[in-house]
Amino acid sequence: PTASAGSCGDRSIKIGGLRNVLLSGTCGEVSPGGGAVKLSHNEFASVVSTCEAPDDDPEHITPFRLLGATFSFVVDLSRVGCACNMALYLVSAPSRAEDGTPSRGRGDYYCDANAVGGQLCPEIDLMEANSRVFQATPHSCERPVGRQYRRCDPRGCQQTTRDM
Repeated sequence: PTASAGSCGDRSIKIGGLRNVLLSGTCGEVSPGGGAVKLSHNEFASVVSTCEAPDDDPEHITPFRLLGATFSFVVDLSRVGCACNMALYLVSAPSRAEDGTPSRGRGDYYCDANAVGGQLCPEIDLMEANSRVFQATPHSCERPVGRQYRRCDPRGCQQTTRDM
């Protein structure tokens, strides 16, 4: 699909292997040319194919097809203190009802293994970190009923640099 900025303004970002993607939401700064994203405390964003109305269409959420691929990123943790958690994670959004239709949950189709948005789905925490520790945590879910996940592992299989 071709990305259309619409209500996103100039929020086109560059992600290798994906064409025409935008950063949704009003938070975060996108550098000129889309090569970097800066998020502040308590901000989050989703990668979407369009921000045209309705900009909350769950089918506009861009899936990352990573099987047989590499995902890399650069992050500056130097100013993330001990009591903070900078996270980069992937979820299997949009959340879905048993019949497969998208389910709004907290209102934006968000889901994760802890049902933070009221909906469950598989989650991979690629990074939960600060200037002292780095942790990655995959969370599995039981087979969905229809297309709706009803049970996931909220603790996941944790591996932290503290334990190494």
